Amino acid sequence: MKNKVLLIIAAVVLVAALGIGGAVYWSSSNNYVATVGGEKITKAEYNFFLGSIKNEMEQTVTTSGGDTNAFWNSKIDGVDAKEKAKTRALEEAQSYKIQQIKAKENNVKLEKTEVDSINKSIDDSVKSMGRAEAEKQLKQLYGITVNEYKTIARDLTLVQKYMSQEQQKIEPTEDDYKKAYESAESADKVTVRHILISTMGEDKKPLPEDKQAEAKKKADEVFEKVKAGGDMKELAKQYSEDPGSKEKSGQYTLGRGEMVKEFEDWSFSAKPGDTGIVKTEYGYHVMKKPKYDELKESLKGEIVYAKYTAIVDEYKKDAKYNVVKNQKVYDSIVVI
Repeated sequence: MKNKVLLIIAAVVLVAALGIGGAVYWSSSNNYVATVGGEKITKAEYNFFLGSIKNEMEQTVTTSGGDTNAFWNSKIDGVDAKEKAKTRALEEAQSYKIQQIKAKENNVKLEKTEVDSINKSIDDSVKSMGRAEAEKQLKQLYGITVNEYKTIARDLTLVQKYMSQEQQKIEPTEDDYKKAYESAESADKVTVRHILISTMGEDKKPLPEDKQAEAKKKADEVFEKVKAGGDMKELAKQYSEDPGSKEKSGQYTLGRGEMVKEFEDWSFSAKPGDTGIVKTEYGYHVMKKPKYDELKESLKGEIVYAKYTAIVDEYKKDAKYNVVKNQKVYDSIVVI
């Protein structure tokens, strides 16, 4: 999805709840990477985003069975992979800094209770891990210290608060919903809900035949509930054994080639309102292709996110928010 910084910010706020909030560090000519709107992107902030991008890129490589060492010595669209990561990190740091500036302009502040909550959760985590281990993990993941992360966590929470307030002001129109639905339903993309009753054991091997028969019986029972008008979203949360979609009410928006063949074939051939059971190597999938009215509610978050992202993208086009590199410091940062 575009402008991944928004996703990173949301994720980081959750990470911040696990551990690390409050000290201030000073910016000199040697520890800032760039400026945006007259505000410095500190070296610690940039390293944090670079670490996040690096981890994301490596995860993509390993998921596809690739070798990370070979990847970092390759090129992406003709650009060295390491430089690509640095550029993406700078772009995301720019978006973050713009939102930080806008939060201050709109007088968005953290209450003392919010700061105290960040500090406590972080300090508790550091205490449970041990200071040395916390420093070690943050250095490995993001190239920053505990104290630097404290400041970043506080500022990211401020940005998250601003984001939330601004997104609450966005109300999608019926036209927005219809366009989002059409985008989710095309020749190459479709949205479905499913409930997986697994036929695989914890060892990722097929269950014995009697257990598979039990899974089939359970899938049939759940399917009857769906056909009787049961709420697919709630049934997915109750019965599905797919951790990737269980908490998303069993919903997937998929393109061609992204799922196993049986799942994909049913998804692209079904009409809105259709239900069925699909057998794959993973088990029995109780399927439903939602109608427009059933999907409308779930589309709101996506629409609001897209509109907010577009607003941030417009800010980035304003010359006053251009990135001005501190070239010597930027060049000194190495992706390892």
